[in-house]
Order: sequence, then structure tokens, then C-alpha cells
Amino acid sequence: TPVREGFNFSINPMANLITYNVKAKQLEMSPTNGKDSEEILYDIPVTILTKDNLQIPVDMSILYKLKDDCAPYVRKAFGIDVVWDNKVIIPVTRDVVRGVVGKDADVYKLNQNREQYAEDIRNELEQRVNSALKKQCVTVEMVSIRDIKLPAQLMESIMKKNQMEEESRRAELEVKKARAEAEVAIAKAEGTAKAQL
Repeated sequence: TPVREGFNFSINPMANLITYNVKAKQLEMSPTNGKDSEEILYDIPVTILTKDNLQIPVDMSILYKLKDDCAPYVRKAFGIDVVWDNKVIIPVTRDVVRGVVGKDADVYKLNQNREQYAEDIRNELEQRVNSALKKQCVTVEMVSIRDIKLPAQLMESIMKKNQMEEESRRAELEVKKARAEAEVAIAKAEGTAKAQL
């Protein structure tokens, strides 16, 4: 039976009170690992595999909370609070991130779409974790994607692609300018010809 914070009295002298962390927890999936605590868990970044077989790490942070009334259920199913994080939250998060970010066909726009990915991951993660627990127990409060680290050769190709697009735009503007100048010259010539008649 869950009890609230503060002083709690029990009639049963043999009653054992087990504390369970239901505060909001932060999951850091980042290359810089720290030491796990009650509020922050560290894990390696999620690596997605693109359709071109490139491995791209996603550096992110997730804030989630277990609902108070679900603590006994989760305790019975998984044991101490750190275990359920490792058995449910981390694997489901990896799967969801791979599904959301990995489905994008345009690798060149991965970093531009981070906010949309974060929202999609937050929604799907909450649904999938609660589905895995078979109960509405978890609220995913925030997902923040700090970086999607593209390989060096891909970054070079992105820069080349951007340069080519910029050169193409410049060439189009020059063509438009030349056409406009030609139209002005033609109009002047026609006006001069009419004036001489």
C-alpha cells in the first residue's frame, strides 16, 4: 500500500516501509558518462543505423516520472527502482529513438528536425513504456536532443551539397538578371525604332 511523504503510523509493528523514488528522473544518453544517482541516470548515446548503413549517435536527455500509485506495482514487477529503469525505460527509449529518427530518409536534415523528433519521441515513449508496464504509470515530461553526430565524411558531403545549391541559386539569379537586362535593351531598341519612323 503506498503511503505519502512525511510521518506515517502503522498498527502493525512488523510492517516494513520500503522507499521508492517517484520523483522526476533524468536519463542522460550521452558520450560523457557520470555517476548514476536517484535523480539522474547515465547511459551511452543511442546509435541509429541509416539506410546507407551509417551509424549515427544521438545525444539526448529525457525527463520522466513514475506516478505515486504505481510504485507498489512496479516494485512487485521489477524490484528496486533502478532496476525498472534499466529493464523498461532504457531499452524502450533506445527502440523508440531508432524508430523515430532512423525512419527519416534524408540524413542531411537530421539535425534540422531535432525538435520534431523530440516531440515524436516523447509521445511514443510514454505510450510504449505504459504499454510495457500494462498500466498508465509513467509520464514523459520532456525529451531534449542535444546533438545528432553525423560522421565526418557525411558532414563534408553536406557542406559540398550546400555549396552546390548556393552556386545553383546564384547562377539562377544571374540568368534572371541577364534576361531582365536583355528585355530592357530590347524595349529601348523598339522604342528608338518607333521614334525614328
